[in-house]
Amino acid sequence: MDEPHQQKHKTSALTPAPGISDELNYDICGIISGCFTKDTIVSTSEGPFYLGDLCDINKNPGVITQDRSVLKTGGVSAGGIQDIFGLLTDCSYIKGGAKNLVLRISEDCKSEMTGLTDLRKGDLVVCQNGLFGSQVPKYNSEVLDVFDAQELGKHISNMANVQNSDLYFADKFHNKSGYFSINIYNVLSKFDAFVFRVPEKILGASKEYVAAYLRGYFDGGTRFHLNRVSAPASCRELASDLVYLLNLFEISGKITKTLSGFEVVISGKDDINLFREEIGFLNDIHDFSGARAEPVNSVIDYAKLCKEYNARALETLKDFLTLPESLAELLKQPDKYKENFISLGLEQQFNMLKILSHTGCRVTEVKEYAKYTGRDEVFGVINVAGNHTWCANGIIISGNPPGQI
Repeated sequence: MDEPHQQKHKTSALTPAPGISDELNYDICGIISGCFTKDTIVSTSEGPFYLGDLCDINKNPGVITQDRSVLKTGGVSAGGIQDIFGLLTDCSYIKGGAKNLVLRISEDCKSEMTGLTDLRKGDLVVCQNGLFGSQVPKYNSEVLDVFDAQELGKHISNMANVQNSDLYFADKFHNKSGYFSINIYNVLSKFDAFVFRVPEKILGASKEYVAAYLRGYFDGGTRFHLNRVSAPASCRELASDLVYLLNLFEISGKITKTLSGFEVVISGKDDINLFREEIGFLNDIHDFSGARAEPVNSVIDYAKLCKEYNARALETLKDFLTLPESLAELLKQPDKYKENFISLGLEQQFNMLKILSHTGCRVTEVKEYAKYTGRDEVFGVINVAGNHTWCANGIIISGNPPGQI
């Protein structure tokens, strides 16, 4: 292996980055590093960014903790060429190295940090929404209009829609060799959006630009049904980006595979109503009367949890609070039962319930797991303090020991 490649494998994950405060350097003392590919989306104090753009020390990754506060840790340095492991769930797609940890949950409400390579189809992991950015998109010195973001979404959606691609290419492109019409080329150039990903200018933008992009995207290729709204995506990365953006509005989107690619689906009645309110292009001419609200985190065997809770309480406590009839009710005020859970030795279950009680936090099922070889991927190293929880592509990741969050 030549010298440049040897150097790429050397990282400075455990070296405090220059230019950050003593407080942050102290925080780095107990860190664990994890490698994700440069196109991994992470939540930061400034909103979501692709990992490849986080080497700027002013974009220190923000940490989403259990109480929803945002802290900061160390910087990011480049990693080497390594095997890539991809994890596709019904609401996210994440690529990383073998040692990356994600939060897996079982039906008894116990959880553990599990290596990416140890997860299999059918496993359940926890995800949560990230934070909006605050940037105003610019092209050179020109501030881009919200309408530009909407037009971009519409063009990308049409190009990603395989069923309409022949008509679209014939109408919008000069010829089939790939030359764009001036109008489309100008819009794509403004956002540097020549790949099927949500561009950074949209990803890190303020709420109104993100809403406009989604409005354009779903307007460009939406299929309407009695109980759901769906839009095509040409690849899993783009589908994951779109679901991530929807999650910022607390709209639950899901990724489904089709014969020609992927679809992003919004199916819950509450989610469709949120889409109408926040994104804004759906109107009353569309009938979604068949849509139903989905059960809240139904993966947990709540009856089993109640049975264990009651059995322990009868043995050890004279007075205890009976759990409510449904999990949804418990998640509205979990702290009311905190002391009882801890007294009964069920602290881990309480911690998991506490996480699930946060708005936008839910369980997602592993749909596909694959190992990639022979590909040159640029990795970024995330420095994770041991007591922190992160959101990457919506999936909760952490450097904590198994069983802790």
